[in-house]
Amino acid sequence: MERQESTLRTEGQRPWPQEALEAPGVGRRSVVSLESEAVERTELVDVLRSARTMNGIYLRRRLAARNRNALNAVNPDTYMKGAAFVQFSCQGSDAQEEIASLAGSVADYYEDRVSYETNVDPDLATWRVSEHRPRNNNLTAFNNAVHWHYSRGNFNKDEWAFAHAIDSLGRGMWMRNSDSGQYGYSLPLPFKVGDSLRFFPDFLWWPTGGPECCWAIDTTGSHLLAEKVRGKLVGVGNPRMALVVRGRVDLAREQTTPDAGWSVVIARSSQRPLVQYQEDLQALLIMLANHDGN
Repeated sequence: MERQESTLRTEGQRPWPQEALEAPGVGRRSVVSLESEAVERTELVDVLRSARTMNGIYLRRRLAARNRNALNAVNPDTYMKGAAFVQFSCQGSDAQEEIASLAGSVADYYEDRVSYETNVDPDLATWRVSEHRPRNNNLTAFNNAVHWHYSRGNFNKDEWAFAHAIDSLGRGMWMRNSDSGQYGYSLPLPFKVGDSLRFFPDFLWWPTGGPECCWAIDTTGSHLLAEKVRGKLVGVGNPRMALVVRGRVDLAREQTTPDAGWSVVIARSSQRPLVQYQEDLQALLIMLANHDGN
């Protein structure tokens, strides 16, 4: 982030003219009856200028709202010092529009360049399967799952269909992943997707039965696919990441055509995701089991 920090320091030395800091605002005025001590009416009135915020604090808020990890990667001295960042600007001012754009460019730079490394802490570098925590008493036994049974309440319709398909395939071992940080496998994300900075895939699958190959698979609705491809489909080697969705996916057009079959979108390091379509889940899983990683 050195380049972005240099840009912030440079921008901090360029104070805005007063007219760029000002912007008219709207205030609310209430008329209160002294007799009844009740508000008789409330009206909006134009005010000379809207509420003001220190520019450095405004940039920090905008960057935190966009990507808190990007904010944490930047030295706060780069945006809390300098003549421009100690100025106060009004909501809706030209200065705040430029600051918001600056915060966006910092977040873009971070998101485009973030990479994953193995945790050097041996206690954190290895993830271990924990017990299944059922959400209701409607339990179903499986033959090839890590846990001997799963609660129906832990699956939606597509997840339930996928669980039966992968279990009946009989290749290796699989598990329903928990969406809890304490019990489930998760991957930290470079930016927030939905309301989360971590990705908890729905399933983990070891098609050979050993740790040398694992798939982290998330079944998803077509309306969420574009967001997940951008934010959650990252290439980390092992486990391999994949999204499974009903229908035929066209990533270039960001469209999913309703179809009886299923599509899988596979993450690839430094390449566009690979999309494959199969008529049924069994065929799709066989294709994943034989996938060479390219």
